[in-house]
Amino acid sequence: MPDAVSRLEQELQIRQRTVLFLVSEYVSRNPAERSRIIAFLEELLPDMDEAAAQIAREILHDLKV
Repeated sequence: MPDAVSRLEQELQIRQRTVLFLVSEYVSRNPAERSRIIAFLEELLPDMDEAAAQIAREILHDLKV
């Protein structure tokens, strides 16, 4: 059972990172949406695992600069 849980956790991390990548790509193509995306990421940040949260913080930093 631990192997199944570990695989599910890995899949979740990959999906979170993929979503974060897609969000950053969307913002780069739609700069008018920047403030909405920042608010969206800040809302999701507390629910992310540490690896995904670190990526989200980096994206937020880039968006705010």
